[in-house]
Amino acid sequence: MAGNLSHFWQLASASTSDRLASSSSLVSSLVEKQQSLGEPSKQVPERLFADNLGKDDGRGTLTVSEEQTREAEASLEAHNASDVVYSVKRLLKGLASHRESSRLGFAVTLSELLARLSTVSASQIITLVLHYSTSPAKVKGQEERDLMFARLFGIFAVVRSGALFRSGASGLENFTWTLDILQALSQGKEWFAESCAWVTVQLLDALAKADDLHWRDDAFNMVAQRLSVAQESRPESLAVLLKLRREALPLAKGVRLPALKEQDPLATSNLAVLAKLLKNASSLEETDGQEEKGGGNGYWNAQVHFVWDLILDDYAQESFVPSQKSRASFSEHFRIVVDETLFGVSASPERKSWGFQVFEKAVARVPANQLSSLFTPNFMRTWMNHLAGKDRLLHGAAHHAAAVVRDAVKNNPASGFLIVAQLLGKNGHQNFDQVTKSKTVESILSLTNFDGVNQHIIRLLDVAGEGALEAEEKGDEEALQSIDARRKMVLDQVLALLRNASIPKSDETVDIVLTFFIVHGFFRIVKLPKDASRVLNKAAGTTFSDKVKAACRTHFISCINELVGQTSTVVEGEAKGRKLRGASSSGELWLSRAFGIFESLRNSAKNNKLLVTVQEGGESLLQRAREQLSAVRKSTYASQEKRRAFESLLLAGYFVSLQNAREEDFEVVERLLDCGDRMLLMSESERVAKHPDEPAPVELLVDCLVGFLELSSAFLRRVASQTFASFTDEMTRDSVAHLVNQLGVGDEDDEADGADEDEEMDEDEADSGGIASLSQTSATSSSSDDDDEEEDEELDDDNGGQGEDVDPVLRARVQEALQAGGIADSEASDEDDDEGDNSSSSDVSDLDDDQMMLIDDKLAEIFRERVSSKREQEDAKKEGLIFQNKILDLIEIFARQQRSSPLCLGLVQPLFVLCLEKDPGFKQISSKAESILMQILRGGRTSDMAISEVAQHLEKIHSMACHGDAPASLCNAANLYLTRCCLRSTSDDVFELPPADQGGSKIRDIYQSTIEDFMTRKASLLKPNFITDACKRFPRLGWALRTKIVASCRPGAATQGYQQAQAFEMLQIILNGKDSKEADLFEDRLTFMPVVAEALFAFLRDAASSDQTSNRVRDVIKCGIQFVRATQRAASGTAGGDEEAKGKVVGTIWKVAKIQEIAQQLDVSEKFGKSSAIQGLLKQMHSLVDPSSSKKNSKANKAAVQGSEIKAKNSEKSKSGSAYAAAAPSSATKRGVDGKSNHPELAAEGSKTKKKKMNRA
Repeated sequence: MAGNLSHFWQLASASTSDRLASSSSLVSSLVEKQQSLGEPSKQVPERLFADNLGKDDGRGTLTVSEEQTREAEASLEAHNASDVVYSVKRLLKGLASHRESSRLGFAVTLSELLARLSTVSASQIITLVLHYSTSPAKVKGQEERDLMFARLFGIFAVVRSGALFRSGASGLENFTWTLDILQALSQGKEWFAESCAWVTVQLLDALAKADDLHWRDDAFNMVAQRLSVAQESRPESLAVLLKLRREALPLAKGVRLPALKEQDPLATSNLAVLAKLLKNASSLEETDGQEEKGGGNGYWNAQVHFVWDLILDDYAQESFVPSQKSRASFSEHFRIVVDETLFGVSASPERKSWGFQVFEKAVARVPANQLSSLFTPNFMRTWMNHLAGKDRLLHGAAHHAAAVVRDAVKNNPASGFLIVAQLLGKNGHQNFDQVTKSKTVESILSLTNFDGVNQHIIRLLDVAGEGALEAEEKGDEEALQSIDARRKMVLDQVLALLRNASIPKSDETVDIVLTFFIVHGFFRIVKLPKDASRVLNKAAGTTFSDKVKAACRTHFISCINELVGQTSTVVEGEAKGRKLRGASSSGELWLSRAFGIFESLRNSAKNNKLLVTVQEGGESLLQRAREQLSAVRKSTYASQEKRRAFESLLLAGYFVSLQNAREEDFEVVERLLDCGDRMLLMSESERVAKHPDEPAPVELLVDCLVGFLELSSAFLRRVASQTFASFTDEMTRDSVAHLVNQLGVGDEDDEADGADEDEEMDEDEADSGGIASLSQTSATSSSSDDDDEEEDEELDDDNGGQGEDVDPVLRARVQEALQAGGIADSEASDEDDDEGDNSSSSDVSDLDDDQMMLIDDKLAEIFRERVSSKREQEDAKKEGLIFQNKILDLIEIFARQQRSSPLCLGLVQPLFVLCLEKDPGFKQISSKAESILMQILRGGRTSDMAISEVAQHLEKIHSMACHGDAPASLCNAANLYLTRCCLRSTSDDVFELPPADQGGSKIRDIYQSTIEDFMTRKASLLKPNFITDACKRFPRLGWALRTKIVASCRPGAATQGYQQAQAFEMLQIILNGKDSKEADLFEDRLTFMPVVAEALFAFLRDAASSDQTSNRVRDVIKCGIQFVRATQRAASGTAGGDEEAKGKVVGTIWKVAKIQEIAQQLDVSEKFGKSSAIQGLLKQMHSLVDPSSSKKNSKANKAAVQGSEIKAKNSEKSKSGSAYAAAAPSSATKRGVDGKSNHPELAAEGSKTKKKKMNRA
């Protein structure tokens, strides 16, 4: 048994998995031990007591005597193993424990053990349960509740195990005894009655499922008799009656609760009483005449009564269609018992909470054809109110109900349309999601199948055509306005459905929507054809107002815009599906499909009349577009992708022209038709022959796309971008330049050159000499906007504006108005304003009220026009930004698809200029331009590019880096990209300068000029890594710049010491680059090293008398050490491993005598003499040049170091001694005659010192 004791502790665990695992292990172990005993020697007695199966203790609790308990225990011990007996007793006692989940774990284990052991009878367990759960006379409330739950859980374990229904003579008596115990428990406490009734229902359910019971009908009769003599109508009695009628209806026909009028509790005549009974969830007789407080009797449970499960199961058993005539229909039952009671106007939040739970239970059971009965008026009102308000008490319950509805639709997608129809119907709201601030309808539609969405859209379109004829006949304007508002709302909902990609939509659904928008937006049905569709039939009897028709045209364009951007999978035969944008599942373009619908209606002129009025010239263009469209579809001069792209563009222009019928729209279509003729309808040779001097077709296409982008249409913007993506491979230099010109980027060379004129300006002043703002090149500059804002402030301020500049035009107009009113003299001039009013002030009093009002009106009109002009300028600026953003979209497409094209080179400089824009209004443009530029710069080297052209762009970038306040990272990236395009790459990924006659000298001159600017101009804004990064990436380029850089290292070559130090850093990078180990460069490096050495020695000699800092000198010496090591590598390569020859070469270049001379000069220098770091670096250089000297002097150096340390310590002691002597008292006062200290602190210190010495001894 010791091994099973640990399981009992785990049975009380809060973890369900731990409880089940322990229960399984314990039961398996006990069953195994019981089986080891073999079969019992005699029959286990099922009946212990012939009479009095328990008696009432006077408090409504059944008990057993001590004798009965002993007999039960003796019988249990006689037929079971000791471990089984111990476990059964402990499990029964543990049912009274309130520790964590002990009741659940112990009850489950007891039930499973009873089910698997036939040696333990039901009468034994019932006797022991009563014995262990009997409460003493005086007991606390918590202990009493524990004992009551122990008795209930014990009885339920017996019922659940099936031990009560085993074959035996005492089965009915045990059943009666169990029923008595449950009845007594239910009468003890009001809050305990529901739990007891639930166990009773489980008892009846187990009785009905038990086989071969001769006493089953007797048991059902007994339950029926007890119900028939009941004095109260309670939900618990109703639950037992419903269960009894379901399992044994013939035996329960005569049973009726006292308050019910008919035997069937769900009869129509019983609904009113049933509603009251279920609303209070307590005895109906007790709550009559009482006000509703919690539950009518002070008790209320947050969970709805379990009787609702039995009621709904009864209806579900009959598919919610009652077979009995007297029984109420489910819709009627739900309306009276739930909607009008639990969701009534005066219902409390507690009752509404029950109502939401009943609704959730019903949604999971009700079939689709009965769902409409659940969405009743009161429920929908309550649901919408609590969904919309987060501060509502039942907001969480409402959201949980919405989640249950979504789950129901997920399990049965066909029910989605029916539920949405109710949410948007008369009891709901047409804008349910907007009103409730949720996405209930949207989420339900996303779970609905194609047919459900199709039905929903058809219903919406039907709603749009209702109610107009009656209002028109009556001439009710308010009704007509309300109908128009409803129709626009329907149009918005239909468009939202198409925009939502999560909602499934078939091609048939989209066809219905397109047909509806086209019919009601562009046509009027005169006569219906024989084969008219459902949409045409509805449209024939519907008249839309002009505003709604215009809305239909607008929504049609928006619908097409969404369809053009969506991607569908087209399956052709057995091949794997391919994805197409803007096409249906059959592969046909949605624009072509819409055009086919439109043409079928237009060609039937007898039946349909076109509402859009098009001028004669516009009609001819549309006819030409239709003809060209047919020709493009058959053309063989372009690929299918390009033909489809151009077809989309042509149809987009066609529909937009029909929507607005404006002259500028038809002009764009005309240019597009000319482009189509040359691009897709003739070969290259034919085009050159017919139009030799005309631009390339792609240039015409780009011009058309720019024209489309100038129109404020998101639809045209999307189609233009998609079409451009198909023709990027045909772009030319002129077409790219045309796109760049649309950005309004001006030439920055003048500003850059102007900065060279003042070379002595401070760096703060240099910031103002950078690149001009992009806003100065646009139509409306930000500076002018600032001036306008200042002028508006002057106009709004009564006392302001004095002494400030005023717009001369505004001043002239105000002066003219004052002159017309007789206030100002006609001869007055602007120069007289500062002299005061003089005589004009006396003229104001001579004016009457009418004259003053006239002047006031004129001045107000002038100021209003001024404000309007400013707003127009702001709108123009916004439109300019939007247009530039559209152009950047096209440039981004080109850069992404043609990143290796040489045409990308022409985009670098203008995009770079856009990135430098500092105006906050251009922040989005600047960020987008930077993103595109970095995409180009990281794309790789372009091919087939003229070096001379690249050099021009490179020179401009260098100029901007020197004179403009540009981000260093952006400058470096652009410089590396352009430099890489100029250089020639070899097979081993080494970039070399091209020959001088092929542009190599130009590239070198550009870099040398930049280096010169950095070294000699104080105001230069160039960052050193601009040059060093290029030298690291392209070592051969750095080697070509070595002469210029080393010349800058000499004293006086640079304006400041910082530039000189950076020049040495550049040299160090060049000499230690990736190609420093290449054998073919060793001789060149050794030839160049003496020049480097001379420059380094000259710098260090000059540093002793110049204003160089010690940190800068240290950095230069570190560079010198790297120079020496580079010399050693080159010398080792030429010497062929001969160390002696290598040392001679290094010693010849880096002379030891010069290093020692410089070390001596710096050591005696006042500025650097105290710097041991500089001397240490020089010694390191010396040891690299002459390794033998370092070995000889190692001991001397070590002694010198030790001597210096001793000297330093002695100096510190002398300093501290002098300081102590200055601070200590005189010897006369410090010591007495006997030599002992008279100073208390010194005496104490001396005693401590003596103690320490003694301890150490």
